[in-house]
Amino acid sequence: MSVRIGEVSPENIAQAAVHVHASRAGVELHADPDVTLEPIQARNFAALLVRGADEVERMRARRRSTDEPVQAPWTADQVASLNTYQRAGVMHPFTGERQANGDETILIATTEGWITAVGGPVVQTWAHSWMADWSWRR
Repeated sequence: MSVRIGEVSPENIAQAAVHVHASRAGVELHADPDVTLEPIQARNFAALLVRGADEVERMRARRRSTDEPVQAPWTADQVASLNTYQRAGVMHPFTGERQANGDETILIATTEGWITAVGGPVVQTWAHSWMADWSWRR
């Protein structure tokens, strides 16, 4: 994960004054000789980047280890997790066919599977396990 600090615009992004590179292996800070950057600013910013990189890696590892689909029928708790996920905006929800106005139909979880409307037929019977066990909130 890398970030450039300074007055950045589309025209001068390559000339940014400070470049911070953070990874789990460490942090590197490179600055133009005429730029004054307080050490505490550099440390705080670098620590923020490392925490962000660690969180991304934790999320990827969790998804890799728990991406087995879970098949309906689902428990009431799984249905609650699935429907809350669908409205949470964490990632794009499962959707069905587009409506006449062009909007996507967000699927609704029931114990028997996904439906497009209350009382409608089941259109899908699987979900990612991390969607059904509330781990998407962590």
